[in-house]
Amino acid sequence: LPSVMNDKMATLVQAHEASVKGYEEKLATLKNELYQTELSKEVLSMKLHALKEEYEVVRAVLDAANEAEEFYEQELGELAAEKEEACRYLREDVNNAKLDRK
Repeated sequence: LPSVMNDKMATLVQAHEASVKGYEEKLATLKNELYQTELSKEVLSMKLHALKEEYEVVRAVLDAANEAEEFYEQELGELAAEKEEACRYLREDVNNAKLDRK
């Protein structure tokens, strides 16, 4: 009876050890997956931060370009008006010169 009991206990201990080993392996796998997830999260966070900084730079460049465009549109409008005024004076001078010849 004691040897049967010892065999059963030995079998139970072996099963328990196998079960513990299986759970330790699963735990190690889950810890590794958690580490990889945290690492990925950190990498994504750094990439997001870099993209936000890049966005701010691009936004500043775009704002500056828009301001420059508005300035040059205004300048172009003023130049066009000056050109029209100069052409009008030139036509008047030409017409006056023609009248003076007559």
